[in-house]
Amino acid sequence: MLTVLSGPSGCGKTTILRKVLEDARVRRVVTATTRSPRPGEVHGRDYWFFSDAGFESLRAAGGLLESADNYGCSYGTPRSEVERPDDPRQVVLDIDPQGFRALRKTGTPVFGIFVAPPSLEALKARLLARGTETPDQLDRRIARAAADLEAAREYDAVVVNDRLEAAVSAVKKLMGLEA
Repeated sequence: MLTVLSGPSGCGKTTILRKVLEDARVRRVVTATTRSPRPGEVHGRDYWFFSDAGFESLRAAGGLLESADNYGCSYGTPRSEVERPDDPRQVVLDIDPQGFRALRKTGTPVFGIFVAPPSLEALKARLLARGTETPDQLDRRIARAAADLEAAREYDAVVVNDRLEAAVSAVKKLMGLEA
C-alpha cells in the first residue's frame, strides 16, 4: 500500500519523511514539478524537475498518477515511481491535499497521514525561518495553509508536529514500522 504524507507547506512533513526514510524498508516516491530547484535540491533525488512542455508531455502520455497546479507550478506523481512490482519496500509519497484527493480518485490503495502544525503562528514562523519564499509567496502559503488544515478530516490519520521525534514515531507506528 502507498502511504501519503500531506499537510500545509512548512508543517515539517519533508523533515519527518527524511527520518522515516532512514528505515531500509521504506522508499520515497520522487515527484515531478515545473518549479525551479531550491538551493541544494537535486534532479531525481528531491524532485524530477521538468520544463512546462516536458511536464505536459508526461501528463498527456498518462505518465502521471495524479497532477495538480499550485503556486504557479505543476506537480505530479510519476507512475514509474509508484509501480515497481520488483521492489518490496513500503512506498511513501509527500504530496499536498489536492494531490491526495486526486490520487484517491484513481482507485490506487492509499493510506493518508495528515501532518499538522501545532498552530498557524508556528507554521508562519517555520516558513519565515526557511527563507525560501518571497513575501508574496509567504502570504499565499499561509492563506493556503488554513484551507489545507480543513482537509485533515479526509485522511486516515492526523499527526500534529509539535515535537519532531514524537511526530516521527507516530508516523512510523502508523506505517507499521514501530510497535
